Amino acid sequence: MVLPPSVRWNPGVGVTVRTATTIGDLVGDGTFVFTGRTRTALDLIRRGPTDDAVVLLDRLVQHRVAFLDEVRHAARSLPRCRGSRQAREVAALADGLAESPQETRLRLLLHRAGLPAPVTQYEIRQQKRFVARVDSGYPEQRLAVEYDGVWHGDRALAA
Repeated sequence: MVLPPSVRWNPGVGVTVRTATTIGDLVGDGTFVFTGRTRTALDLIRRGPTDDAVVLLDRLVQHRVAFLDEVRHAARSLPRCRGSRQAREVAALADGLAESPQETRLRLLLHRAGLPAPVTQYEIRQQKRFVARVDSGYPEQRLAVEYDGVWHGDRALAA
């Protein structure tokens, strides 16, 4: 929960309250007033472990809750404040194409290993005919990179 600096509220267990200026970032639905999608995404990626924030932003973009170009622009526009550096870093690392948190984590691992960015959700075709789509790939090297976790075989874990 983000409240203006002048408002104090102790919501109880399970709700974290932070204060921030929200002028111009508010939207309403007639009942509630809340921050818009870009501001909400920006607030969420400014704190916590960087990898978790990249995973979160990738998920928000993948599900069209936020738009990566808008979050990147907003992150670049942030004044120097708590979390502004992390927001810029996270926005630069996100691609919004990963279809699972582990795909994002794998891409970050490849990045930290000094490898070039892979093509995410790469389609393999043979004579223009679809063969497969892989999590990541390096087409020039004819290399596919897949992340398969235990939940791929168990519908209960995949949900």
